Amino acid sequence: MEKDESTAAYIADVILGAASVVVFGLCCFLVVRHGWSSSYLVLFSFMVIGGLLLRYSLRPALRINAVLLLMALGTSLWTGELALAVLDDLTSVQKQMHWLPFQSGEDHADERATVAYTSAISFDRRSRVEVLSDLRTKGIDAWPAIPPQVLFGRQEASYQDPLIQIDGVQLLPLGGISSSTTVYCNENGYYVIYESDEHGFHNPKGLWSITPLDIAVIGDSYAHGACVKTDANFVSVIRQRYPATLNLGSDGNGPLLELGACPILLSTTTCTVPSD
Repeated sequence: MEKDESTAAYIADVILGAASVVVFGLCCFLVVRHGWSSSYLVLFSFMVIGGLLLRYSLRPALRINAVLLLMALGTSLWTGELALAVLDDLTSVQKQMHWLPFQSGEDHADERATVAYTSAISFDRRSRVEVLSDLRTKGIDAWPAIPPQVLFGRQEASYQDPLIQIDGVQLLPLGGISSSTTVYCNENGYYVIYESDEHGFHNPKGLWSITPLDIAVIGDSYAHGACVKTDANFVSVIRQRYPATLNLGSDGNGPLLELGACPILLSTTTCTVPSD
């Protein structure tokens, strides 16, 4: 009996030691690759518990039970994740939300981040969802930049079936969330984060009360400001010379959405849209 317990305790020690090494290596990898996050404290706690059990536990039964408990928890969590993946297929939702997780050009995000790291350039590898979560943890009511194109029910159908209805009437907002901290995109290692104006566009507040306007800008992501800091995008550069410059650009806008923005321009009598 004692021999069996001794063998089981030895196996438990090996498992605890190996798990602690693996968790330590995983933590180091995550910190180097993604930077520090408070969520890593959970992994560190497992590593510390395993080390303490190895170092200070004089009772073999305690180490054996600890390993059995951790294995049971791990198996339960993995089984639960597998069940959710099988029973709750989110593929259709993920396809509609492809614009949200990281940035435009997401397929090349890892490549850019790796090049930046080898060149000692800081690169924020968080997803847009993680940035929003971190800002909200700090008490900032942050929202993603929501381009009008993602509010169509069927992307491939083009400009049909907007997802928003009020009293049975289909609506399509041309701006994002108004007067809010807005998380836009990341192509150069940093996220473009700006305070939207009174109607959800990428402007300083107060421009809507200025008449007449000097310049009104319509367009797609280039007009929106992808993906450079607010004071460096081309509309802001124009605004330095012509202060009353209003920007109505948004990601993915084409001629029809640009035409839809024309009626809300305060001082324009005509609105010419390029035929691109």
